[in-house]
Amino acid sequence: MVELRDVRLAFGEKEILKSVTFLVERGETLVVMGGSGVGKSTVLRLVLGILKPDAGSVVVAGVDMAAATPEEAKTVRDRIGMVFQAGALFDSLTVGENVGFRLRERGELSDEEIAEEVAEKLSFVDLGPEVADLMPAELSGGMRKRVAIARAMAGAPDILLFDEPTTGLDPITSETINGMIVKLRRVREAASMVVTHDLDAAFAVGTRFAMLHEGRIVFDGTRRDFLASEHPYVRQFVHLRQSTMAP
Repeated sequence: MVELRDVRLAFGEKEILKSVTFLVERGETLVVMGGSGVGKSTVLRLVLGILKPDAGSVVVAGVDMAAATPEEAKTVRDRIGMVFQAGALFDSLTVGENVGFRLRERGELSDEEIAEEVAEKLSFVDLGPEVADLMPAELSGGMRKRVAIARAMAGAPDILLFDEPTTGLDPITSETINGMIVKLRRVREAASMVVTHDLDAAFAVGTRFAMLHEGRIVFDGTRRDFLASEHPYVRQFVHLRQSTMAP
């Protein structure tokens, strides 16, 4: 569903991605980890076609996003659900209007059908229909993330992208959000990508793990292989994260 092949990208003289290659199959969740500023979120922008690589290819649902026409790129984006780091809800719209935004833009459903879809997606993230009338400012951080997930699900996308989905949340709320990401994978059988620096969150949701370091994927494999990796950066990353989690 998603494949990056020898992708390179620079902003001015700063080379962000030097040679990035990986793929994501339907029904799996690839977690991309790494330190701050290494280009994790940049990878998601490439998948969305917001950025274009300087070299290499970004193939999403069979379409090379770097060479796609605006119409082709839009068709691919219609198959993608995106959960942004801070939720990125539209402050001037109600929860229901946020969740139903994509459906209304498509113009294919009646108001009643959109309302039914919104209620269904809110129910999936354990929110009642009364929440649809609230404004984003009235929501807690955890509720905003749930609404963001519900919005990403609208239109039944088969590719889901999550940018630091548990950042800023307390441990209990983080566990809830992680559970919803796993539930989505099982129910939708979508191809999912999660960007995070949180090792607990990564292991809770991922089926495969990639480590981005100095512009390259230095590890791509299972949790067991990740923990057993001899790569010095992977070992340092695991050691530092585990020591910060120690009581």
